[in-house]
Amino acid sequence: MKAERLRDAIKIVSKLKTDFSATVMGRIYQQPKLYQVEIGPDSVKAVNNAGYLEISLPETGLDEPCLFELNSLREVAQSLEGEVYLRREGTSVFWESTQDSGSLNLLAPEFIIPDIVLKSPFKPPDGFASALELGSSAIEAGTYSFDLYGMTIQPQGDILTMASTCTTALAVASISKGDYPLDDKITIQPPAPTLLSHLLKSHPDSMLDISEDGLSIENEYLRAAFPLHKPLSTDVIELASEYSGREYVTRFDRTKITNFLRHAKGLEKRFGDRFVYFSVDSGKLILTKDDGLDTDNNPPLGVADFYLLADDLDSSVQFEGIKLPMNMLSVPLKHTDSLVLDYFQSNAAVFVKETDEISFQYVVSGLSK
Repeated sequence: MKAERLRDAIKIVSKLKTDFSATVMGRIYQQPKLYQVEIGPDSVKAVNNAGYLEISLPETGLDEPCLFELNSLREVAQSLEGEVYLRREGTSVFWESTQDSGSLNLLAPEFIIPDIVLKSPFKPPDGFASALELGSSAIEAGTYSFDLYGMTIQPQGDILTMASTCTTALAVASISKGDYPLDDKITIQPPAPTLLSHLLKSHPDSMLDISEDGLSIENEYLRAAFPLHKPLSTDVIELASEYSGREYVTRFDRTKITNFLRHAKGLEKRFGDRFVYFSVDSGKLILTKDDGLDTDNNPPLGVADFYLLADDLDSSVQFEGIKLPMNMLSVPLKHTDSLVLDYFQSNAAVFVKETDEISFQYVVSGLSK
């Protein structure tokens, strides 16, 4: 088999690991990390309670499945070049490539690796992969409670909505329902949303299936399944509906946003602040390191202290400024192009983007000033 093919397979199965842990009422919850990988005659498999992956890997040279420690296998695979040959002798597997050779000890099985069969496969709707990525983007954006760790997928008429939340952010992505077969709400947990999104974007010919066994994907290269989880303690989609107003919306200058992102670390080092202010002054939306900004007595835009994001607001309407944590801005500033000002007075910034394929909304709670 090709060394590059082996490295690619290990890279994908490595995404199944999860470092999630949370403390709730003094009790620590932690999901097991992925550290075992099985290589058989024609495939690579991995499983933990976060999900299951099986990737096609023909001509491995092995006659039966062998279980390896993930980090050791990954380290060896990184050093291999050209053709790789494997053979088992007792409790070890010997490997040989164009430039090197060696051996790895085998592990005793800890998980039963199941077979995946898609019972009612369907083609995912357009935008499904992007909705998975965006709809789950709030899960790990900040601290969260254990009963909110997950992403909701819920059909609403002809619309399919995916949403997640943490203590300071709320993310909602909606697309056309298409051939999505369920009418009920389901919940999946990381790393399933981002891994599924990655697999769908890499293999757009993939088919999906949803059953009591979980959410499954299959294509000519791999099969994977991810378990369903109990509903979140809060109806995230209903919560998001509280921020549906769009009376005052402005598009911001993405070039200056990009400049700001480059400059953000410098701001933190220079001023020691991990937050920024969005303020409105004379019809201008301004991003700055502090409040009370006097734009007439500051350096030219983009030099150090502030960025003009938009200048098309109604100057007769007064808006409260809002203080936001800097680390919460990377997702909305990367994936949105407009800011809703309706909720500044409620100490919330609503970032949005609307396309023909997907609608995305990201709400960030403001900090006390």
